[in-house]
Amino acid sequence: MTTGPFSGREVVKVMVDSGIYEWVRTNGDHAILRWEPPADHDSDARTVPVPLHDEIGTGTLERVIESLPREAAGFGNCVHQLQRPARRSFG
Repeated sequence: MTTGPFSGREVVKVMVDSGIYEWVRTNGDHAILRWEPPADHDSDARTVPVPLHDEIGTGTLERVIESLPREAAGFGNCVHQLQRPARRSFG
């Protein structure tokens, strides 16, 4: 389960730093990332739009994650890196 808030740039950074996704362009306030399948896959290339907002809501983040190609190696790593520990309440 992902928790937020995250900025769009944080999400893009994790995805691009994974080495799987490439930031190919920006369209308005969305980064357009591209995944190229390995040569031995019969999948087509996929694009994933990520809003470059200061804060991405949990639902939006979940939709971004759901739109990622499941065939991509490291999919779970991207999700894991986006998780933040829950904040403790003292009092």
